[in-house]
Amino acid sequence: MKREPSSAGFGTRTSEGPSLVTLREGQLVDITSKAVPTMRDLLYFDDPAAHVRSAQGWVI
Repeated sequence: MKREPSSAGFGTRTSEGPSLVTLREGQLVDITSKAVPTMRDLLYFDDPAAHVRSAQGWVI
């Protein structure tokens, strides 16, 4: 099974402010949540890449 690489970045949405984002199938997806509102919070996870792969979000 081919697995897409996991990467996270920082984006800014005009109406929402800063966002935690990832690239999925060529689309930028906002994965910001109450549990993980910032990159700092993401990096405290034992496996940040697994969270990025499984996090729900919306295309921006």
